[in-house]
Amino acid sequence: EEPGEKEDGMIPGFKQELDSRDIDYTVLVADTATNKDTIRNHFKLYHENILMMSSEKSGVLNNMMPVFQLLVRDTATTKYDMHLFGYPQYQVYTNNHLASFYEIDTYFFSSFYTNNLLPQAINYHKKYRRIYSKEIVNRYPKYAILGFDIGYYFLKALHLYGTDMENHLHEMQYDPIQTGFKFERVNNWGGFINRKVFFVNFGNNYELRKIDFD
Repeated sequence: EEPGEKEDGMIPGFKQELDSRDIDYTVLVADTATNKDTIRNHFKLYHENILMMSSEKSGVLNNMMPVFQLLVRDTATTKYDMHLFGYPQYQVYTNNHLASFYEIDTYFFSSFYTNNLLPQAINYHKKYRRIYSKEIVNRYPKYAILGFDIGYYFLKALHLYGTDMENHLHEMQYDPIQTGFKFERVNNWGGFINRKVFFVNFGNNYELRKIDFD
């Protein structure tokens, strides 16, 4: 983390969860974290060692990726098990860091993810290009696909269940291009929230996985 930087987002809650589960962790300030030997001194043999930065900014990732790569290479013949855990924005950075993500065995979480190598995504991109004569903007999330997933999901629900749709959302089956759905009612008087989250893994065996988290 950056010296003197106020924590926000998910980091305070993440630390609280680690404390409640009695899981060891170490916080290193940015100036110290750029030294690979300092990081390695906190690793545990025969344990999973997970690296996580307190910021999702691309500049922070750019600075740390060479350090993490050196760590992986230095520990390749030892009993250290190392992974990088990151943020939804990492899917935007894959163009610049794809090889590094694979080498470091990177995971990130997201409610939105598109694997452009899958037939479903390939077909969608082709149709979009044919209809609009341009490419989908590479951003997080891809709104062209987000709109399609949302529209298809709810129109299908209306077709199947009509005005009783809200009582059958848990029965809906939909294989999304980008956006997953798992709606849960907040309370007896409120609406629904979407709790669907994916974990995406760029494995060090060069396997790309999207893992459902329910």
